[in-house]
Amino acid sequence: MTYLVNRFRLFIERLSAHQFYQGLAAIFAAIFLLSIIFGWAYYRTINQLTAEIEHINEQRVVAKKILERAQRVYYQRKEVDELLAQDPNFKIKGDFEELLSKLGLADKKKEDTKAESSGTEDGYSSDILRAHLEGITMKELTTLLQELEKNARLYLKELDIIKSKQPYSLDAIITIATLQPVSKQGEAGAGS
Repeated sequence: MTYLVNRFRLFIERLSAHQFYQGLAAIFAAIFLLSIIFGWAYYRTINQLTAEIEHINEQRVVAKKILERAQRVYYQRKEVDELLAQDPNFKIKGDFEELLSKLGLADKKKEDTKAESSGTEDGYSSDILRAHLEGITMKELTTLLQELEKNARLYLKELDIIKSKQPYSLDAIITIATLQPVSKQGEAGAGS
């Protein structure tokens, strides 16, 4: 080991001052370039890892939202199933006509209410009822809508309000719907 140190010392002693400073400058330049290369590689790696972490966090947030939504859907489906089980013989047309009679609006129907069934989705079909009411007041319409809102089994799909030919009244085309289990739908028809 001392042999190598002695040879190195002799090599440096034989160099002229100009050669010594050139060699020293070359060593410092090499160290400087290596430190720049290592620094660049370090920060590049840090930036890549940071980008990966941000992407993973975004994916985690998306996954969390999906899981929360799936849980909400599960509980809503459970509530719907419980609601449907309470009255397995529910008929949308009969219930709506009973509500109209209760509110004294049965004579305001222009034509017979039409009930139909629409496509199935996730084990449910939708029974849709469309009714045309003529010459009702805004108060009667709001009372009808409030009563429909109270019935958890029904939901309002569409409401068209048209100016009536009669003074201080209006015509309304109301579309309501309910869900039916698909197996029940096959037996019952369109909620007549």
